[in-house]
Amino acid sequence: MKGECNDCPESMYGLYCQNECGEFCINKTCDLMTGNCECRGGYLPNCTEQCPSNCKNEVCDVNNGSCTLGCNEGFHGEHCSEQCGTNCLNGQCEQNGKCKGCKKGFYGDFCTNECPTNCNENVCDQNDGHCNECITGKYGNDCSLDCKEGCNVTEFNCDQQTAFCHSCYTKFYGDDCGENCPSECENGCSKDGQLCNNCTEGWTGTDCSQRCPSNCTSKGCNQISQLCFECIKGYYGDKCEKECSTN
Repeated sequence: MKGECNDCPESMYGLYCQNECGEFCINKTCDLMTGNCECRGGYLPNCTEQCPSNCKNEVCDVNNGSCTLGCNEGFHGEHCSEQCGTNCLNGQCEQNGKCKGCKKGFYGDFCTNECPTNCNENVCDQNDGHCNECITGKYGNDCSLDCKEGCNVTEFNCDQQTAFCHSCYTKFYGDDCGENCPSECENGCSKDGQLCNNCTEGWTGTDCSQRCPSNCTSKGCNQISQLCFECIKGYYGDKCEKECSTN
């Protein structure tokens, strides 16, 4: 057609060079006939509209404006128009909104769930919320269970999974220190409950379950050998089993 241009000045296009290339065309150059161009921070075929402000590196799909390289820190969504959740660590999340990490005290993909109350320092696993460690005196995945009364938690807390206790208070024994030492033990017993540290007056045996010989004085007898420390008047022998002569 007569009057059609064979070439156009820079940044113009069309049969008669009557159209201006899109504002966001790289170097303001575009296809002579269609106006299509490679966009710089813009989108749609002619780069006439700008990419969403939070697209990473200002790059987006030329057809629908979705952010193709992801979002700037703190934003998510197809067009990076939504802020990351308030509980996301350092305000950072993936483009789908899932937090890259949670603030202390929260867990879950979007950090909307609170950690169990008995987690030590309010820290729990980001995926399932189990406590990494329990506060003193508690155990279990969510630290909702109490260590046994006899567990000496001032030295070491009971095991989070098994409730095993490293040290028992006096008068308690067992893996979890949940058993009472034999009643006649004095000053506690061994961890397995088989050996008393001492016996109360008048009792003997490793577990203090036997009476001292009847003729021992109130001083009692040896816990292991059962020999009397002293005999009552009129008796003698290791266990005071012999009666003194009347003469």
